[in-house]
Amino acid sequence: MTAATWNEPDAAAPGHTEASAETVGHTLASIPEMIAELADDALELLALEGRAAALTMAMLVFTCVAGACFALFAWLGLSGIGVVLLVEQGYSWAFSLAVLAAMNAALAAGAGLMVRRLTRSILFRGTRESRDEPATARS
Repeated sequence: MTAATWNEPDAAAPGHTEASAETVGHTLASIPEMIAELADDALELLALEGRAAALTMAMLVFTCVAGACFALFAWLGLSGIGVVLLVEQGYSWAFSLAVLAAMNAALAAGAGLMVRRLTRSILFRGTRESRDEPATARS
């Protein structure tokens, strides 16, 4: 193409400028529809991801509960074996069960102390200081 033919309007398309204006007008008129479709797609994707996350969370909770139940069953089995072994050694049932209860109480106290120690370090320093101020003011 030469510079002369480049700048000249196309003689074969007499309504070329009108067609361009219609296309631009149609494009501008369809922008709200495009935005609505984009928002609809984004919301659908968000809903699907939320559903997938909820299902994953439900499976995690189920798995944790099942694991805790199996751990409890194992502990009950081991405790039963310990009681039976103590009885076979000649100790009474009452003493064997008391030993089991004392062992469970000691483990529960240890777990409680561990939770207490771990939860103290959860708070930020400023929060710990603000919680400690009223305690020292009351003393």
